[in-house]
Amino acid sequence: MKTLARLAAALLAVVSLQSAAPAQVLRIGISSDTTSIDPHFAEIGTNIVVRQHVFDSLVDVGPEMELRPGLATSWRTTADPLAWEVELRRGVRFHDGTPFTARDAVHSLRRAPDVPNAPSSYRRHLEDIASVEALDDHRLLVRTKLPLPTLPNSLAPIAIVSHRIGERAEPAAFNSGQLAIGTGPYRFVEWVPGSHVRLAADPGHWRGKPAWDEVVLRPLTNPGARVAALLAGDVDAINDVQPVDVPRLSRAP
Repeated sequence: MKTLARLAAALLAVVSLQSAAPAQVLRIGISSDTTSIDPHFAEIGTNIVVRQHVFDSLVDVGPEMELRPGLATSWRTTADPLAWEVELRRGVRFHDGTPFTARDAVHSLRRAPDVPNAPSSYRRHLEDIASVEALDDHRLLVRTKLPLPTLPNSLAPIAIVSHRIGERAEPAAFNSGQLAIGTGPYRFVEWVPGSHVRLAADPGHWRGKPAWDEVVLRPLTNPGARVAALLAGDVDAINDVQPVDVPRLSRAP
């Protein structure tokens, strides 16, 4: 799991760079296709990569696995060891222009453990949480079943979706793009299974405009094909590089 998190964080860091970049489209060859655009559907590597482009979480995980503020700017325990108060970032908007509030965070934390037909839900991260409630538009009260100093770690994998999608939102509606509306640095454009996921920069993202106008994730399941695509210039980056290929790629221009 740590390896998947490092991979996802590294790829997100690449496409979120604020320095100037000569290319307007970043093409990434990935080792397997996503199984759903629904960020709560399955906790697997390629789904995490897509999720971190389109959706934000309350707590971010940096490239060294450090915890950083995301849609939550701070979190602290109260006088009650089973209660945490979480302060939320102000001025954030979903890709459809609606404001992010505590109501969206509550909805997301309640939905993530119980997505219809999900093969690998996020339940294990949230099983020690007793309740979540909005104190106001920008504060959450999270109650745990036992003292839980690792609560920020538990919140980090959970993507925030709009409460407007409703309690019965199906993964298919995310896959079509109907509900694939997050607050992440990139907007969902399309998913063609077996071919690509196409994303477009959100110029109004709270971290600032991403460096690339567009990101295309292409599944290239064969390790040799990924390396060949990179060397041929068909993609700009790849993941899951085999150790045997490292010297060859290190020598390449």
